[in-house]
Amino acid sequence: MTCRSRSKVVCECLQVTEGKVVEAIRSGNACSLRQIAACTLAGTGCNACHGDLRRLLQREVPRPARARLAL
Repeated sequence: MTCRSRSKVVCECLQVTEGKVVEAIRSGNACSLRQIAACTLAGTGCNACHGDLRRLLQREVPRPARARLAL
């Protein structure tokens, strides 16, 4: 993740950056939209960022964890 993408705002309503969301995912505190919302508040406004948040989850959550989530 580049410095530029870390500061990119992914949730306009609450001004949550990609870096904050990725940090929550990588720390293991967030591996779903609901958990991202609980950790960062991203996605709790108008929901327009849900697609971007899902893409970040796909990119950042390790494959074995994704398989467990699908069950």
